[in-house]
Amino acid sequence: MNGPLARRSASLAETPASSLLVDVGGNRLQSDLRRLPGARPRYALQISNETPLYLLVSFRVRRGGGERPIAPAEVWVDPVSTADFSFAVSPFEALCGGALVVRLVNGRMQRELVAPLPGPTLLFGVAAGAFVAGVAALGVGLAQPRVDVLAVPPVGVAGAPLQVAYRTGGFGTTGYALRDDRGRTVASGDLRDAAGTLALTLPPAYRTRSYTLQVRRAGKLGVAERAEPLIALPAATPMPRPLIESLSVDRSQVAPGGSIAVRYRTGATHGRVVLRDAQNTVWAQAPLARAGTAQLRVPEFSGNRDLRVTLEAARGNERATSTVGVTVAVPKPSPSAPAMPASMAGTPVRVEAQNVVAGATVFADIAPGTRHVRLALERPDGTALASVEVPDGSTRAGIPVPRDAGGDVVLVVSYDVGSVEESVVRRLSVTPP
Repeated sequence: MNGPLARRSASLAETPASSLLVDVGGNRLQSDLRRLPGARPRYALQISNETPLYLLVSFRVRRGGGERPIAPAEVWVDPVSTADFSFAVSPFEALCGGALVVRLVNGRMQRELVAPLPGPTLLFGVAAGAFVAGVAALGVGLAQPRVDVLAVPPVGVAGAPLQVAYRTGGFGTTGYALRDDRGRTVASGDLRDAAGTLALTLPPAYRTRSYTLQVRRAGKLGVAERAEPLIALPAATPMPRPLIESLSVDRSQVAPGGSIAVRYRTGATHGRVVLRDAQNTVWAQAPLARAGTAQLRVPEFSGNRDLRVTLEAARGNERATSTVGVTVAVPKPSPSAPAMPASMAGTPVRVEAQNVVAGATVFADIAPGTRHVRLALERPDGTALASVEVPDGSTRAGIPVPRDAGGDVVLVVSYDVGSVEESVVRRLSVTPP
């Protein structure tokens, strides 16, 4: 703000009152408050604001532990500018004594220029006048609105709640206003209690912001105001969920034709689970599922082979992979395996059917002593159609073909031989009933 409320005359002599020179972020803020001669207290104020912040200048009288504003109340000074004021204190205020306070507040600091008022002794020169004025000032001071406490935390977080303790006195109503570094009001309201805690939420921001919180108590005997600076830091950005949190398989060794159960946790939006060999040939795959599980069928290899299960995850432009090794091992004949009928030589389970009708039952003969037999019908892409767990000791078991099945299906018979799981895979052709 350039241009005074009332330009000080250069011809008047001045007497020192209070001066200030501070450094605010590498920029100077200089001010001088001087008493002008005369019976009536008159003052001149010069301000040089070289900072990039708006400066709130408030004029008030302090006495009896409280403050009250005087004309011109408060003025905003623009960044990188100068201001020159002259103002007078009323005879009543001078009679009551106390101190003249000029408070300077911006988003980074608060400073005061203080000058004593003459008081009743200097104005009237008699003890009786001083006594009467003191009593009157005490009564008026207790009834006048004032802001005793405004405990603003120096640093807050943008978008987060802020707790501010306050205490006011005298007769009147109280309100608050939160202003940004350009003097714009971003939040305001009324305070019903004379003392308590003000809870407000700072505006969201992606960079550090400066604010001024002002509390104002107004009544018939005057107005009291107090302002405190506040710095709001941007809120921390939460870490995104990792693309791959875990990957595991139910077994590290599997027989040819067996299946691998894959479990995983991922924050990806799309991807797949792939079974590859050392030459990077894909033998089985499944898309990511919400359940975090997948079944991969191992081909009927004639010998041992090393494979790997790879989870490929993607989310937007992010990509991630994780791999678990799996060994395909051809089981060795168990020396303790029971003798089998000649019709079932070579495998503990025999399936004769090749062409079946939808809704019919497919049977499998089981050699005595074969344990943990399980029959499962699947589509060629691995989609499960039906499954049956066969009680140990059974020599024959059947599984019904669903009526909605058609075309080719795969019958998988898994069983234990010693400590190794084996399986028999048969492709069946299903015709409508």
